[in-house]
Amino acid sequence: MIQENSKKLIFTLDELTEQYGTNLEEIYRREKFQMVESLAMYLGQSERGKARTHIITTTSTLCMRLGVEEKLALMEALIAQVRNGVWKQ
Repeated sequence: MIQENSKKLIFTLDELTEQYGTNLEEIYRREKFQMVESLAMYLGQSERGKARTHIITTTSTLCMRLGVEEKLALMEALIAQVRNGVWKQ
């Protein structure tokens, strides 16, 4: 196993898949969630305006009440909508 401090910096998707496998199978589940969180925060911060208070509160409630599979399904649906241009202007 490669020591953590011996990993090289990654700057491209090709380098990411080279180091962690074509399907990123060498990245732990927790690390994948960290990547998703960081990417979502970065993209969200690049948008104009702020999230509505009701949406923030609703999200917090859903985080506590939904099961893992429901959370993943909601994430997939939201990503698909953003990717396909479905959002309030």
